[in-house]
Amino acid sequence: MKTKLLGYDEAVPYFENLLSRLVKPKTINIVDKDLNCILCFDTKGNLTKDSTSRTECINRNAVWEIKED
Repeated sequence: MKTKLLGYDEAVPYFENLLSRLVKPKTINIVDKDLNCILCFDTKGNLTKDSTSRTECINRNAVWEIKED
């Protein structure tokens, strides 16, 4: 299993694509590995305005850790 670290500009499309293929009964919140930024997605997998702003996430050096087989 390999681990990738995704910055904001890579994480948002990654999660939008992943979540758009899942059936979700409610919104999903994904927090970066250092608990600095929250990405909120609606039931269709779209990023919502409840998310931490792109600028704040970048300024806080937020990264999301993805483990792949």
